[in-house]
Amino acid sequence: MNLSISLIAQAIAAWMLVSTILIWFVARAKTNAPVMHAFSGFFLAIIPPLSLIYLLVLLLKKDEKEESFS
Repeated sequence: MNLSISLIAQAIAAWMLVSTILIWFVARAKTNAPVMHAFSGFFLAIIPPLSLIYLLVLLLKKDEKEESFS
């Protein structure tokens, strides 16, 4: 089975778009700097396992925007 370079590039570009949007939505709720996290997620999306790990770390992070009543 032959895979062309253009097909691989299109798949990576689509993954970069989807993962960056997901990381931005998660970072908006979990951090104070969602744009910075979206940019770093965009560059990590070039290698899909790295962006999945980054997204997992953001998902497991505690919310910083929720108020503490202590």
